[in-house]
Amino acid sequence: MYIESIPNRNSPPAILLRESWREDGKIRKRTLANLSALRNCRKNTNSTRLRNRRP
Repeated sequence: MYIESIPNRNSPPAILLRESWREDGKIRKRTLANLSALRNCRKNTNSTRLRNRRP
């Protein structure tokens, strides 16, 4: 299992959780989850933490 960043032409890259294996001498890949939306969620969470931090 690994995380792969796939570039898009006019959009931010897609962040995918993938699995790979060999079958008949060829490499096969399967996408398990699309993590692109989590990246935006994490940014929002971090900015909220910074705003709510007490001096």
